[in-house]
Amino acid sequence: MPAPDLIERIGGASFAAAAHRTLTLDDPGRIYVVEQGHVDIFAAELRGAEVVSRRPFATRVPAGSVALGTPRAVVGDRVFGLLGVPSRGAVIVEGKRAGLTEGPLDVGLVSWIDDWVGRLSELLAREAGPVPRGTVLLEADPDVPFPAGGTLSAHHLDVVWMSADRPVRLMGNADLRVEAGDVLPLSERTWVETGRQETRVSAVHTPRALLSGTLWPAVDRFGTLVLLYSVTVRREGAEALRERHRGVREAHRSASRDAQRDLASVLGTGKE
Repeated sequence: MPAPDLIERIGGASFAAAAHRTLTLDDPGRIYVVEQGHVDIFAAELRGAEVVSRRPFATRVPAGSVALGTPRAVVGDRVFGLLGVPSRGAVIVEGKRAGLTEGPLDVGLVSWIDDWVGRLSELLAREAGPVPRGTVLLEADPDVPFPAGGTLSAHHLDVVWMSADRPVRLMGNADLRVEAGDVLPLSERTWVETGRQETRVSAVHTPRALLSGTLWPAVDRFGTLVLLYSVTVRREGAEALRERHRGVREAHRSASRDAQRDLASVLGTGKE
């Protein structure tokens, strides 16, 4: 069960959710604690408050865990956000994230945050595959140099909050560029790729990121990157499907041309 003192700090109000009542998780000032049942999280295209289409499944948040409101991602004239679909009989506490910045550091809060980062990482890992061979696992150290073109990740069951002196690419994806100085969480299932020059990286664990005030902007940044990745994956998947269809059509046309040539050859031979 969620810690009562944390529930009190967020000023949470409990409500029973139904599977037909979806939650648009696009307010970064809100936090959703699952007390009973579970909530499935999807990336969705939004138009105002309306859900245009549900896109890839991201993760499942079970009882005792949290979902955090995430800023919408804008791609051209389209808008994407996280959508929560509660299970039958789910009970959820909705509260204000600002309450978590007040009061002493709480181990339960650290667990909530690490758990959310790990669960959102599932969508990235599911599409991109395992961490590349040769990936360096980060320690909580400041200003460590890494060679160009390397990949960096976190240790097993660990979450680190890293920043670099040069831009890096989450999951090696050019669309998921993280600017120099921006803080980003990494779990054991996600990684960043350095650029063409030596890159100096600093990393801390979740308690230090909380105390330094860099954690919440990084949480929002990570959530938005996950949304962008879901759009990228869908676009690349559609392009790959169109390419396969083009290949099939061309193969059919080629086979038809070959058959026509063979038939013409047979008919021509018969006339002689």
